[in-house]
Amino acid sequence: MGHVLNGVATALLVVLLAPRMPQAAGADCLAGAPAGLNFHWSALCDSPENDRVLHRMRAGQAAFVAGHFHHAEEQLDATLDAIEAIYADNEAANKARSVYHSEKSKDFKGEPFERVMAYYYRGLLYTFAGDWGNARAAFKGGVLQDTFAAQERHRADVASLVWLEGWANRCQGNNVAAETLFAEARALRPGLKPPADNANLLIVAEPGTGPRKFSSGSYNEILGFREGGRGNDRLVVAIGGTRVEMTEAEDVFFQAITRGGREMDKILVEKAKAKEGSAQFGNAAMAAGMATMAVSSSQRNDSNSGSRAAAAAGGVGLLIGLLAHANAAAMNPEADTRTWDTLPHSIYLAALPTPDGGWADQIDILDGNGISVLPGRAGLKTVTHPTCSLAWVGSGGLLPSRVIPAGTDVTPLQASPDAPICRTASGADKPLPRDICRRIGGTPRE
Repeated sequence: MGHVLNGVATALLVVLLAPRMPQAAGADCLAGAPAGLNFHWSALCDSPENDRVLHRMRAGQAAFVAGHFHHAEEQLDATLDAIEAIYADNEAANKARSVYHSEKSKDFKGEPFERVMAYYYRGLLYTFAGDWGNARAAFKGGVLQDTFAAQERHRADVASLVWLEGWANRCQGNNVAAETLFAEARALRPGLKPPADNANLLIVAEPGTGPRKFSSGSYNEILGFREGGRGNDRLVVAIGGTRVEMTEAEDVFFQAITRGGREMDKILVEKAKAKEGSAQFGNAAMAAGMATMAVSSSQRNDSNSGSRAAAAAGGVGLLIGLLAHANAAAMNPEADTRTWDTLPHSIYLAALPTPDGGWADQIDILDGNGISVLPGRAGLKTVTHPTCSLAWVGSGGLLPSRVIPAGTDVTPLQASPDAPICRTASGADKPLPRDICRRIGGTPRE
């Protein structure tokens, strides 16, 4: 009897703890890779199913940056389909909320800021195509995702997408709706003003690198974010003899640390406590079961029927203990640190009248010192439409700003009681308050 019960418990352990295996991609997956993006398509084609959305996000963005808009649309459309399927009343959504699957084993859905950025890039693709209706819907969808958490709904504060939804409305001729959205965006971010009446050229710049996730705690159950490099603290558009200050419409790191009101850390800590309780109960049940079976063995010669009953009871206790251990092992509270790691730090916007002539060749982007940070035209994407035009440049097409003007006398960093030197995750030393240093995953140095 004991051998049978042990075998059943072992089989259950194997089933509960078995990893999800990668699913082979179709033979034509890599054949469809756009030029220069084999790395991203290889990662996508070889990824297990639960990582597929993450690799679609990366591949879609990479295709957009490279100008392969059709491939970008395909990957981002598939991403949005997966996101919307998860945030619905279906089996996948129920599984995402289950405590019996490790955070890392769930189908990747991204934190709210990552889902917002997927809609943002899809909206930009529609804007490049001059499809204002779908651009408006995509930006609005991103705003909606900003309100979603696993269990709750929260107020959106992603000002950039609210403003861009207003821009798409204006380009479509819906001026009343546009003004309402511009006002809403400004309420969220006061520096983000409505465009002038004659502005019909939108400039979008994405400097810096986005946040990275990390975990800490006894079970790695606490999710944290490290801030990436800003790249540029100030950007100015120079075009046709005119200079226009760009507005930082979004700080992606800020969105990462303030969005996702599902209180991820609290949920995962509760799972860690449940794991401890289940394991302790399992130890007690196994000990009791083994003791009962030992007593039954010593009494075998006194009463066969009594010893068989004791052995059965002991076997049941042992099985319960093994199942409790299996349950504890399955309740993995480790935070999901998979990250869309190619996002920018910030989104800058500027709107101005389209100058006469070949405006695309006149654009330059300057930093706060008046130094050009646009080294060439390769990273600049432009399009002209009858109602509205667009120019976009990502962090790969921008040079990081110099921290100080050339020729300034440089002195070593000096720590102070309020701002000791912080060794950041990238290895740089900066004078930062201790709490901010730790928040971004840095190490304060005295």
